[in-house]
Amino acid sequence: MGAPELAALRKRARAAGIVPGTVAHAERLRASAQTGLRAPSPVRLVNPSPIDFEGIQRWVVAVCKPSMARSVGDDLPALGFRAYCPLGRRLVFRAPHRSGTRKKHILQFAVFGRYLFVGEMLEPLAASIHEGIVDVIGDSSGAWSLSPRVVQAINEAELAGQWDYVGSSENPYKVGQLVRIVEGHAFEHFVGIVTVLLHGAAKIDLDVFGRRTPVAVPVRKLVAVV
Repeated sequence: MGAPELAALRKRARAAGIVPGTVAHAERLRASAQTGLRAPSPVRLVNPSPIDFEGIQRWVVAVCKPSMARSVGDDLPALGFRAYCPLGRRLVFRAPHRSGTRKKHILQFAVFGRYLFVGEMLEPLAASIHEGIVDVIGDSSGAWSLSPRVVQAINEAELAGQWDYVGSSENPYKVGQLVRIVEGHAFEHFVGIVTVLLHGAAKIDLDVFGRRTPVAVPVRKLVAVV
């Protein structure tokens, strides 16, 4: 993407009253200015919705800075892109103070961590368009296109709650164990190693787009590889 195209995208963002990289953090920044301290991230549960594929020329995958996939996804529509960050839910127990009583909380997380699916509509995506993007997956000839069917399958899995794990805390697997994802999951038949045990799920290291990618998978969608 050349300088004129980049300038045009930023002009559209300013016209919409949005500065790239600040949309999702606006409330925290305002609170920080008032108190002099960094405010905690607000709890924001988002219900999944079907993706609108109309007008998208192709899908690409952006690599974001740690913990910024959701905020980058909030910013990109103002720059002429359609972003999709699949979300899952997990049940955690937290106490407001060390001596307090732990209470149940449902938290949302980005299923693919730093990866963000981006639909190009007007111009090709470049990492320089947003300070939260460090790379766009591809090679020297440009970004790699992702099949819309893959994006749709991931979206359908999100709508069906396959990324959620808020049920039983029993986990039959162990860290370091080799497992396979069963049918009915967006990554069915993928084989990976358990790295973290979660509440009713396990975080698995998979080879996605040639990179090591941690993916949280409900235990009901896993079988041990022997």
